Amino acid sequence: MSPRTGVAAATVYDSATGNAVYTVRPPGEVTDLAFSPNGAYLVTTGRRNGFVWDTTTWSLLHTLSGHSAAIDAVAFASDGRVVTGSIDSSAIVWNPATGDELSTLLGQHQQKILGVAFSPDGTQVATASADETVRVWNAPLGSTPRLLSGDTDVISSVSFSPNGSLLLTTSPDGSARTWLTEVPNLHTVAIQKGAISAAAYSPDGKLVLAAGADGTAGLWEGNRLVRSLPQAGKVTAASFTSDGRDVLTAGDDGTAKLWRVSDGALLATFPHGAPVRAALVAGQRVVTGGDDGKVDMWNADGKLVWSATHGSPIAALAVGKTGIVASGAADGTVKLWRSANGTPAGTLKRHTGAITSLAFNTDGSRLVSGSADRTAIVWDAASGKAEHTLVGHQFGITSVSFNPDGKLVLTSSADGDAWIWSVRTGQPVHKLKFHVSTVSRAAFSPDGRWVVTAGPTAAAIWQVRTGKLLMYMHGAHGNLTTGAWAPDSLRIVTGDTGGGVETFTCTLCSRLPELVSIARARIAGLG
Repeated sequence: MSPRTGVAAATVYDSATGNAVYTVRPPGEVTDLAFSPNGAYLVTTGRRNGFVWDTTTWSLLHTLSGHSAAIDAVAFASDGRVVTGSIDSSAIVWNPATGDELSTLLGQHQQKILGVAFSPDGTQVATASADETVRVWNAPLGSTPRLLSGDTDVISSVSFSPNGSLLLTTSPDGSARTWLTEVPNLHTVAIQKGAISAAAYSPDGKLVLAAGADGTAGLWEGNRLVRSLPQAGKVTAASFTSDGRDVLTAGDDGTAKLWRVSDGALLATFPHGAPVRAALVAGQRVVTGGDDGKVDMWNADGKLVWSATHGSPIAALAVGKTGIVASGAADGTVKLWRSANGTPAGTLKRHTGAITSLAFNTDGSRLVSGSADRTAIVWDAASGKAEHTLVGHQFGITSVSFNPDGKLVLTSSADGDAWIWSVRTGQPVHKLKFHVSTVSRAAFSPDGRWVVTAGPTAAAIWQVRTGKLLMYMHGAHGNLTTGAWAPDSLRIVTGDTGGGVETFTCTLCSRLPELVSIARARIAGLG
């Protein structure tokens, strides 16, 4: 029978002949039903209760009472236990032989449960819900489950693969998704002695740069420390030059420093004179911005070229290909400077909170600013005109960036979300909702196909085209502070408040030929 026709009966048929064997008649409509693995029991579900039937005599053995609303789903474990899911947002595990309640799974889903499943080994229960999430409950059942989120529609069914490594879910919009049942872990490269403020791959992808509160910038090859570059104060910014030959660091000691990667030699010191909050390479020069509200441009040998006064402590800098330097300050203003001589090129006033992040698009024609006022603004860099104000975050913006072709903007926020926006319309394209608290950093992959989000204790990878969560990783040693991609768009690096530097390789981010090979290998392993 169809278990959702509203009929107060369930008919059992002989699979060989198609003849009806027996019809059981519970007190109310049948919403779902399932046989036990050994065939000894049939469980039917309905309004609030489940019913256990003896398949030898077809007598009613037990009534499963415990839900406060209709039961929508039922499934057996290999050991004979049975789980029911209800529109009361709970699931209950029962012993069908006695009718006893063994475990209650509740307090996690925000809407009704529509699907339930046991893992093949019986150690996990998966529940699918109208709240667009799946929860995976591990032994002891009833403890806090793992959240699988990122779908954008009701999840109506869930099932495990034969080896238990994957979950399959379906939704009324016709989509089906597979999920890894185990959360992959970030790989720890290093644990430095203080919180990490910056982490990046070298342009050739061979080295990882990590810098932070311990006053050093470390260059790592795998788990081996290749160089330690001493800043002499908390490192606030660190990056590779575009050719990968040098590293630029800046810190609370009031200086920025340029180092040679090959031997760790200090090439130049840029004495800004106040704690430096941002430092970038600008062509053959270096630009610094600090707590003193100044923007300084330096030659590569450490000689000052020009100095400009913003008038408020600098929090962010960006350098455009058209020869414009942008500085963002605590007073909410963005100022533009001509990199050749430091003359003002415009003041951008619209934000009502401190600037937290700045980025130019690839050709330098547009600038995006993020602010503590919960908004980001896309500006025409030549005219200084605000093209769009991006409104939707509930707390301050933590990072902003353009995708490689400049058609999309990515924002992250202390509200726990990241958004992808259309540059043409200023409207949101996708809301990336998974994190429970501050997303410290979000970044597009170099090929523009993926986004990494970092914070507070998990890193997540998203597909740009669909906005769907591909996977998330645990294993940080503190709250994540940063996240970045390798040039191959397959590897990420993260840093955290515990000094941890972590990497992860996203095999599913590969191009089609590699994905076909991976898929074939996984399918072969499901048998």
